[in-house]
Amino acid sequence: MIWAYTLQLLSCWFMFGVIWLVQLIVYPAFSSVEPSAFKEAHSRHSFRITFLVGPAMVIELITALMLFYFQPSWFWGLNLSGVLALWLLTGLVSVPLHNRLQQGFDVATIERLTNTNWPRTIIWTLRAALLPIFIHG
Repeated sequence: MIWAYTLQLLSCWFMFGVIWLVQLIVYPAFSSVEPSAFKEAHSRHSFRITFLVGPAMVIELITALMLFYFQPSWFWGLNLSGVLALWLLTGLVSVPLHNRLQQGFDVATIERLTNTNWPRTIIWTLRAALLPIFIHG
């Protein structure tokens, strides 16, 4: 199971870095994009980021399920709950907001996307901090 721990940790740390970059730089920068160029810029962002975060999130989900299944404990259950919460927040909140932005520049939607991304940022941060403790502790 060491490979599952390693993949869980690496995918979580990768997403921890990505989410903070997105939260502090990418989403706020959306407001600075010229409205006439926004659809193109957002489309490029969405297409490219999917190739980065998609595989990492799938690896996180699969390894979280495996770790909980093969080593059931309160921690692996909490970890799996965090991963499932991330998927739900992404699918039910972030993706619909990105779909709305695909229609064009909208400051209110950009602000909502940025504000509603904080729970994902916090969950990935907590998981990134706790995983090494419970894997190696």
